[in-house]
Amino acid sequence: MTDASLSQSVAFILPRGTLSVDRITEPFHTNLFYSIGKELKKRGCNLLYSTIEADGSLPSHLHESGVKGFIFVSEV
Repeated sequence: MTDASLSQSVAFILPRGTLSVDRITEPFHTNLFYSIGKELKKRGCNLLYSTIEADGSLPSHLHESGVKGFIFVSEV
């Protein structure tokens, strides 16, 4: 991905799971990710997926990516 396309991106962030380290496994999360991604695509943006560390810190690649915004999804 180029710098220009990253600046047109929004990051979808989930807490890192204990059993499924880096995957979206809950049906609610998959539907939410799909719906948001579809809407962002209409607006010319991309949706990035990442997990957040247990201490709450973002992965370093997100700090440097220049994304437009973040969507944090917590576990209930």
